[in-house]
Amino acid sequence: MNTTIYDVLIIGGGPAGLSTAYLCHKHGLSYLVLESGKAIFQGIANTYPEGKLVYASKPKDAPEPFMVEELRPPDKPVTVESYLQYVQHFVQHENLHVQTEVDFE
Repeated sequence: MNTTIYDVLIIGGGPAGLSTAYLCHKHGLSYLVLESGKAIFQGIANTYPEGKLVYASKPKDAPEPFMVEELRPPDKPVTVESYLQYVQHFVQHENLHVQTEVDFE
């Protein structure tokens, strides 16, 4: 059996999970994102209506709006589909380690 040990195991490929993955990547930590859906941000893809506009907003009680500026939605509203496409490109461009369709028991 082949065993890999990671510095960080990240459960969920949503905004927090991908931000964590990017920061691990940037700081040289080994990591893996495990996502139960077919793609990253699957929860958003499943719940936002088609064509819904998304825009940058400050998370409640956060000192800074975005820990990872690269994942910040544009200042002008864009469709959720456009933003999800941008995030997918970001993950590929940064070569973030994400495993999708993972069964959690």
